[in-house]
Amino acid sequence: MKGSIFLPEGVRVSLKIQEHTLLDMQAGAKAEWHRLREVLVHEPGLEVFFALLSPKNHLYERFFDLGAAQREHRRLCEVLHEDFGVRVHRLHNSILGGAEEMPGIRSALEASAERLNPEADPGPAARDSAHLLSIAILGAQGRKGGTALTETMHNLYFMRDQQVCTDLGMVTGRMATRERRMEVEMTHLALSALGADPVAQVSEGKMEGGDVIPAGDFALVGCGVRTDMRGIAALMGGMEFDEVAIVHEPVHPLIRGRDYMVSMHLDTYFNIAGDGVAVGNPVLLDRARVEIFVREGEGYRPEGGAQTTLAGYLGEKGYSIIPVTTLEQLCYASNFL
Repeated sequence: MKGSIFLPEGVRVSLKIQEHTLLDMQAGAKAEWHRLREVLVHEPGLEVFFALLSPKNHLYERFFDLGAAQREHRRLCEVLHEDFGVRVHRLHNSILGGAEEMPGIRSALEASAERLNPEADPGPAARDSAHLLSIAILGAQGRKGGTALTETMHNLYFMRDQQVCTDLGMVTGRMATRERRMEVEMTHLALSALGADPVAQVSEGKMEGGDVIPAGDFALVGCGVRTDMRGIAALMGGMEFDEVAIVHEPVHPLIRGRDYMVSMHLDTYFNIAGDGVAVGNPVLLDRARVEIFVREGEGYRPEGGAQTTLAGYLGEKGYSIIPVTTLEQLCYASNFL
């Protein structure tokens, strides 16, 4: 599921109002299978309606029923909270709450509105925070004769992608597509409001959260169309795993060239269900080349030695692999919580 930011175990919370934070929450994830305690979500809203007018132009596979998607999202939040005791934070409420208590968040909303509407009357300072947040998400610009939408955050609700939760905390990413580049600004504000300020930020290259899977003493990081080596280098500055395995995006043998929907992120063809148990498409696991980096001092160095594949690497780690077919993979069988 690509609809959330996950803040698993290791979370410490205390109130801290005077120092420009609402909560001092240290987020961290050592392993994908650890218990989920807190989650930040964004329900698909009006910004999605505009994308559905031309789905493929906004990174959607096809048209879908927005109302049904909203009901499904609400039900997911209910299950997480009521059945599993997960504390659910909503991006909209988090940012607006932060804007009330933290001048920096309010200033960021005003700056975003000013950039989009430099001649607005009244100016951003005279407008309520909810209005400013809507301007930012919709990319709304008032113009003579009408209103234009630019930089609309159509994909904001895919909340795993804008950042990564590592063993040290949150690392904000850098989206690969211009369509999604501004989303990081919004999720950063929400995390800051919750006291989970990023421990590192990716400002060069590309890095998206769906390419990162923590696994105890090591982490797997996909490298391909959505995450590159420059982004990974910056990400490594925000983690302390003993080992990082960089998994290079494989090409499916039945598909001519690269189809980004087949292996867009690491978690679209592989995932970890529990300690020592992985789920993935063997066709791609056997073709995904792995580079191993080991912790040394304050950074990482290449391990060297013989190259291996993702399947081989997992075997060395003692993992059992539950196979999925290509059809199951294309239906996002490995893209689960």
